[in-house]
Amino acid sequence: MAFLFDRSSVGPSEAPSLYNPAASEEDLARDLRTFVRGSGYLNGVDTEVRHVGGGRVDMWFAFPGLNLYVELKQDSTEEPVPDKSSYLNQAAAYEPSPASGSCSC
Repeated sequence: MAFLFDRSSVGPSEAPSLYNPAASEEDLARDLRTFVRGSGYLNGVDTEVRHVGGGRVDMWFAFPGLNLYVELKQDSTEEPVPDKSSYLNQAAAYEPSPASGSCSC
């Protein structure tokens, strides 16, 4: 929430990717990672983490006893969020099964 609040009040010189229609998911991930690392909220944050759910996840946040995986999506369609089930299916693939455990990132 702090990231959203902060980025809603900055201009193109402070967060150029927010004003660039060609910005990628990776640009947003990098901006969020830099913000989180600079804020001192937590140390375990990284982008483009491999070997999660059989692939790669956009962002990984580490808390004691908990890994939080975040999949970022760049989407300019006006399709309602509930109709974007493919995004949910992709995110569900990151859920560890009881047999597989969690990521050792």
